[in-house]
Amino acid sequence: MQFFRFLSILVTAIMNLPLPPFPEAADHFFDALEQAFENLSDDHDLDWQRSDGILTLDIGTQQWIINAHAPRQEIWLAGPGGAHHFQRDDRGAWRDTRNGESFAATLTEALRSAGIAATPTLPE
Repeated sequence: MQFFRFLSILVTAIMNLPLPPFPEAADHFFDALEQAFENLSDDHDLDWQRSDGILTLDIGTQQWIINAHAPRQEIWLAGPGGAHHFQRDDRGAWRDTRNGESFAATLTEALRSAGIAATPTLPE
């Protein structure tokens, strides 16, 4: 019985850990994006560049800009399909501020529109 009480306390403590500060979370997320693009580039023709908190993704004639917007603590994605703003939810997942969709789902749809049928592996 004590084990289950301990386990309950441990899970509660983990769930209540504070999220990392925005700059750290954004940097970690951008690192994960670059790794996802590196993995996709093995099979697909895409180019990206990261500079000063802005990641530019080029696929054919289409371009997406992903940037960290510190004042609003958001990740922004802008491209041919429009603009999206993402904020972290209580678990630290980046969610669209309009429809709650994950960043990975939105990026997957953007990739599909450019002819890449792949789902990038990103942290939720």
